[in-house]
Amino acid sequence: MNLTFRRTLIRAATVVLVAALAIPALFARAAMTPGFRSKMTRPMRLALLPPHAEFIKAKVVMTDQMTAETRALETEASRAIQERVRALGYEVKVVNEADLMKNAPLRQLVVAVNERYGEEWGRILHYPRGVKQKRYTLGADVVKLCAFLKVDGLILSRQVAFANTKGRAFMSGMMNLGAPSQTSYLFLDVAVLNGRSGQIEGYFRGYESSSLGQMTNKPAKVTAQACDKAFSRYPASTDAEAVEDDDSTAAASKAEGEVDDDAAIADFEALFKKGGAPAKAAGSSKN
Repeated sequence: MNLTFRRTLIRAATVVLVAALAIPALFARAAMTPGFRSKMTRPMRLALLPPHAEFIKAKVVMTDQMTAETRALETEASRAIQERVRALGYEVKVVNEADLMKNAPLRQLVVAVNERYGEEWGRILHYPRGVKQKRYTLGADVVKLCAFLKVDGLILSRQVAFANTKGRAFMSGMMNLGAPSQTSYLFLDVAVLNGRSGQIEGYFRGYESSSLGQMTNKPAKVTAQACDKAFSRYPASTDAEAVEDDDSTAAASKAEGEVDDDAAIADFEALFKKGGAPAKAAGSSKN
């Protein structure tokens, strides 16, 4: 994995963790542009890029990165996503790590798209409704990659597995004066990009409460459950809604008091520069 992208992914994953530990109900969501819902701009021939995952095992005194378990999650995510996309009636071309190793131009484009998505991912996590408002685009590299692969859209996915050991769970309960301990979970999201514009047209989240044992011994089962939730709102290839492409959505959100400006994103930037994240940061989002 490209080092720059990995650092971006870990940073964005930390945002996920902060939010998940405070308000896990947010993790069952979907956001689509009007064109995606109406089928006007929804890609029908898709390329699934290699999934990226982070597996974090939380101990009492330290946190481990689980390398082998991470690879297992990525393998299962690729399998689960392609199965569900095909079941919904779409064409899927799977791009795997072996393809990238054999083809340098392809590898360069995939790395560029992943790096650009890593920059946007933290913003999407903080404000997924921005997808509906067509705020997020990855630009020309998406167009080039889709032309290279002869598809009209891309699927990118991210997973974060956070597992508490028994000792960490016990200490968490003690520190919280008997309140429920932090939950172990798998979070999976899927972004769908338009191959002509580079626009993120759809964004789907799945969240599955689990355990360290389940995620390490049965990654296929846990990933499938999270994937089912992520794709529960993904429309079938034959589905098309009658919707208006209303550009006033953003203004309406501001009128409702939605936290959607760059200042909110800057709050997260400041937290990571300081190397910490106060508990109130996760709750500051109203999404």
